[in-house]
Amino acid sequence: MAEDPLPLRRAKITTEAAKKKADKAKEVAEAAEAAAEEKLREAEAYLEVILSLSLLSSLIQSDHEISTGSQEQGWKCTGSSLVDRSGIA
Repeated sequence: MAEDPLPLRRAKITTEAAKKKADKAKEVAEAAEAAAEEKLREAEAYLEVILSLSLLSSLIQSDHEISTGSQEQGWKCTGSSLVDRSGIA
């Protein structure tokens, strides 16, 4: 007596359907990942702009004066120029 091929055909059809479903889910997940990565790049770029503006704002509020180096060196940055505080020119 020959074996019934129906269970094998049914298993093959079920396997193919499960593979198609998994492939579709993978495509959706990859698209969501790509969108999330793009949003992350946009957020990082926006953060850089905000931090730059914040730094610029703090520079303006501090009368453009930032101490640089150690006190022994005697240099001070005022606006965009360095001033020798040591008196040695």
